[in-house]
This record gives sequence, C-alpha cells and structure tokens, in this order.
Amino acid sequence: MVGTLTPPSINGAGLQASDITVKGSKVYVAYNTAGDSLAGGIDVIDISVPATPTLASHALYSDIDINKVAVDGTSLYATGATSTGDGGAVLSKITLDSAGNLTGAKSSVALRGEASATTSAYAGTSVIAAGGNVFALSGNNGGLSILDARDLSQKSFTAIEEARDISFDSTSSSLYVVSGKTAAAEARVKHYNLTTGAAINDYTVALPNAQIDAGKSTIITGSNMQLTTAGFGGARLLCLANGATMGTATNPVISGLTAADQVANAAAFGNGLMYVANGGAGVSIYSVNTPLIPLGCLGITINYLGRFSLGDDASVNNIFYSNGHLVVATGTKGFKIVKVTQSVLAQLLNAL
Repeated sequence: MVGTLTPPSINGAGLQASDITVKGSKVYVAYNTAGDSLAGGIDVIDISVPATPTLASHALYSDIDINKVAVDGTSLYATGATSTGDGGAVLSKITLDSAGNLTGAKSSVALRGEASATTSAYAGTSVIAAGGNVFALSGNNGGLSILDARDLSQKSFTAIEEARDISFDSTSSSLYVVSGKTAAAEARVKHYNLTTGAAINDYTVALPNAQIDAGKSTIITGSNMQLTTAGFGGARLLCLANGATMGTATNPVISGLTAADQVANAAAFGNGLMYVANGGAGVSIYSVNTPLIPLGCLGITINYLGRFSLGDDASVNNIFYSNGHLVVATGTKGFKIVKVTQSVLAQLLNAL
C-alpha cells in the first residue's frame, strides 16, 4: 500500500467510503453512513503522486447518504438517499471547475418509485452519464430513470426490482443492469434500450445463488465479456454472445469473519488480472487467460492467484485500476492506493 486517507466525519460520527470513480489524476470518493442514519459526503483526491494523495476538495451532507458517483465532463452525479422532506432516493448534480474540483453549484431531484411518479424510491443505487443523459438506478421499489443532464428532468422510467448497478455496452449504445434476488426471481443481468429504457429481450442472464438484496454489486461490460459481482454469489465472467458463465470467482472463506464480511462487492480489470473486492476478506486476484488466437468467448478462463487484506476492519466496497495502481474504497478505513507490480504482487501472494 502506498497511500491512504481517512474518511471524514459529521458531528463526530465517521463516514464510510462506499464508492469511487477515477478521472485522470482525480479520484472521486463517495461516503455514506452505516445503519438507518443518513449522512455522507464526497472527496476529490489528487493522486498525481500516488504515495502522497492529497484532498483537493470535499463536501459533507448531514442529510444524504452518497452511495454512487459518476463524472461526465464538468459534472459530477451522485445518488443515494436523503432524510429531507419526504425522504427517499435522490440524485444530485454538482458542477466541477476546470481542475475537476467540486464547486458550490448543486441541484437535486428525487428518484421516483415504481408505484407512481410522485412517490420516491427507497434509495439510489447507481448512476452513469453520457450523451446528454443521466441514467440512475434506485433499488427496492424503484428502477431505471433516464434524465436530461441539463436540468435532471425525467425522460423515462422503467420499473426494475432490486436494481443494483448499471453499465454501458462497449459502444455506449445500450445499457445493462444487474438486479438482486427477489421473492419471485433470481438475481439477473438484463439489456435495456439507451433511449427509452425499455427491456431488450435478447439478453437475460440469471445469477443463481446471488443474494445481493440491499447490498452492493457492480457490472462492467466489454466488447465480448461482462463482469458482474453478486454478493454471496461471488463474481462471474459472462459471455455477451450467449450469457454463458466463463468463470466464477467464489468468495474466500476466512476464519473469524462472518459470511456478510466475505462477499463480492465489486471488481476491476487491469494489467491482465481481475481484482475482486471481497469486503472484510480484502482483495482477491485472478488471472484472465485468453487463447493465442481469440475467437469470441472460446477458451477464456480465470484462475485464482491469491488475495490480500487491507487491514483489520477494512471492508473493500469498491475497487478501480488506474495506471498500475488499485484505488480502493474500504468503508470506515477510507480510501487506499495499492501499487501493483509483478514483484509486489509476488510478495503479496507469497505472504498468504
């Protein structure tokens, strides 16, 4: 580990790092509060020198959990839950200055629930933005909201039970959403229209044993493959051509940790490796093996290499690979940077 920053606090109560996104030399960290209390914040951290990350700007909110953040151009979008007014799911837009730091310009809207346009969903769970639109998810009684990036006005809404995370396809021409297990269905990945939000029935993949209700999940979509994490169901590498599972990264079993501390929260690719954020169990590392002559998904496999911890009480919630470094959100232990080189990787794995 080469760099770390502790999370901020509000009224003496420490926040927990829930999400990260990286743009150039800036890391945007989202914070929320464990339990029923709602309070959060956003840090903008300069990692130009990874060994000495510096806080470039920040904002704290005594009434909003920030669960996910996304950056598009000069705007940061944050989604979560608020206790203000009637409460519920909220999406905020914050203007960034020319250096990528937060300004005081902020606007917010409620994310509608499944029942009606005037009833808020429980909490915002994910957000991405491109092409003048913002695509926000809300879990429990919510779904997919498509909003105009200029004023956050609603363009369309599609009900999706337990919606957890969203990604563009490799050409940003459609959407994929991973949703959690419900009483009626297994967790699954579905394909959605970029303009209307309507389901496209050419791709629906069930994720058996994936219990991510009210939990974390991520989805990354490439040209041939898709990587999704599914809580107790581990991480899965899927083939976009047919939805087949090419490899499953099962969760580690660590003595002294509860099952809830050994889940697949997020994952990232980098330097030919796959990194899985396993909560209190740390980060697991896999090689992604491809044939010499690639042919779609044929011959692609993953192999477990090992794992490393980021310290006692550090729960790895999200992970991002950038320029030879892992940028990690570790709950109450804040933000950490791990340098990944072949020698460092070998030392980590040999120490297991």
